Amino acid sequence: MSGERELRVERFRHDGLRWRVASGASSAIRSRAGWEKLSADGAFRRIQGRRDREVHEGWLRDCDPPLRVIAKTMRYPRLLRWLGHLLHSTRAAREWRYHSIAFRAGLPTVRPIALGERYRLGAPVASVLVTEYWEHDATLTGIARSPASAPALSGLLRALGEAVRDMHRLGLFHDDLHPANVLVRLTGDDPLRVIDWKHVRRSRWPLRRQAWSQLGKLTWQFENAALFRSDAPEREENFYSGYAGQNAQGARSAVRGWLARTRARLGERAARRCTATNSMFSRLEQKDLVGFERRAALPATLRSPEALRSAAAAGAFADSGESRASIEVREVAVEPEGDPLRIWREANRVHASHPLSPKPIAWLQSRDSLRTGWLCTRLEDPSAVSESGDARADLRPQ
Repeated sequence: MSGERELRVERFRHDGLRWRVASGASSAIRSRAGWEKLSADGAFRRIQGRRDREVHEGWLRDCDPPLRVIAKTMRYPRLLRWLGHLLHSTRAAREWRYHSIAFRAGLPTVRPIALGERYRLGAPVASVLVTEYWEHDATLTGIARSPASAPALSGLLRALGEAVRDMHRLGLFHDDLHPANVLVRLTGDDPLRVIDWKHVRRSRWPLRRQAWSQLGKLTWQFENAALFRSDAPEREENFYSGYAGQNAQGARSAVRGWLARTRARLGERAARRCTATNSMFSRLEQKDLVGFERRAALPATLRSPEALRSAAAAGAFADSGESRASIEVREVAVEPEGDPLRIWREANRVHASHPLSPKPIAWLQSRDSLRTGWLCTRLEDPSAVSESGDARADLRPQ
């Protein structure tokens, strides 16, 4: 941590809002006729907008020196605001609180400027959160995807590891810490800032299990963001070197164990979903066929034992529908005391682990003979698999 920083806060009411403002910005807040009219005079421009949340960027020119800020305006549903006010504070108030804690502790985060909340009949209606704008080059996701910035990535990951370590020492667990919430500056000694502190768990005593859980989530998100890949294991090593120092290997092993257990648990849950009728799967019960299929995935011409046998003998079935995909039909022998649905669950598990593998769309059995079944799969991206079909065969469930 770079050392504790001072953040003095003034409280007052203005423009129908209850304000908490960092010292130095109160005059700029009071000078505005209405916060919703900020963009009308050209000082602010909207960079993101939804029904319940708007984000503006602009200047508070009445400050000395003028401040460039980000303003988030949040509105709360009328039916939920009473219950939310009774159970916990608003999302903007939580983000202000944890931003303030992190900033005062010297963590790499942007400086909170102001929080204004409008109440009606004792319940919050809307709020605005103002934070200082930090001049940056990109987010960590953009840096990871740019080949030109690869040399700077190792230092950035080590700095992020040190920042997460300092958070955990304070008992702060940022549950929304994905690479897009890390702002990066490629020049200078101050390389990054962590933003969006609205989902934070706080523990007075940092529990090791909580730390491994958050690091596992972060590693999982990094894998999807092309940060930690098999061709660059040193990137992951750099992150854990910043987090644990000499104990980097132990921390990395512990997180890998947590990830393996989590993936196994999610795999078991997915396997149970694969045998249930829900929005993705449905039971198929006809006069001569029983089984499971994905919703609207099996062509009508394949819904008979004779068609399945001929397609299995040919090895493939050309779908004449809109997808024009090649559907593979395999005839599988079912053991006398075996679980016929094991083949269907295993096929879905393999596809979840390898998205480029053939996607299982149906598991069917004839009512006359339950000793055999047909597994129908469809290749999602034929261009990603070699013409010889070797890669496809490697990913088939055994």
